[in-house]
Amino acid sequence: MSEANKRLSNKGWTVVLAGLGINLTLGIIYAYSIFKEAIVASIEAHDGCFTWDLTNLNDPYAVCCLMDAFAMFIGGRLQDKLGPRITAVIGGILVGLASISSRRRFPKVSSFIGHELG
Repeated sequence: MSEANKRLSNKGWTVVLAGLGINLTLGIIYAYSIFKEAIVASIEAHDGCFTWDLTNLNDPYAVCCLMDAFAMFIGGRLQDKLGPRITAVIGGILVGLASISSRRRFPKVSSFIGHELG
């Protein structure tokens, strides 16, 4: 096997592992179900942390799904211009910042915007 074929073979596994990692992180949108339980408990306890109506509790998830589909177009354009590595790093940083902002109990809009940037 020539040196060029060995390098190409090793690069294939790098791409496979990177793709696996990216696909595993796509589940971040489902983290809302964990936050939702705490939000429901807060609303039912009337502790003042969340003053949402229980009928609107699924709105952030629904809007997130719609924005996620829209963001795919932007991500595709970025990937074409910057390449997949830089695009994945940018997306990872934005998702991390969104998770941190959600933890700080920012208002509903801030949490939504944070998750949609990633």
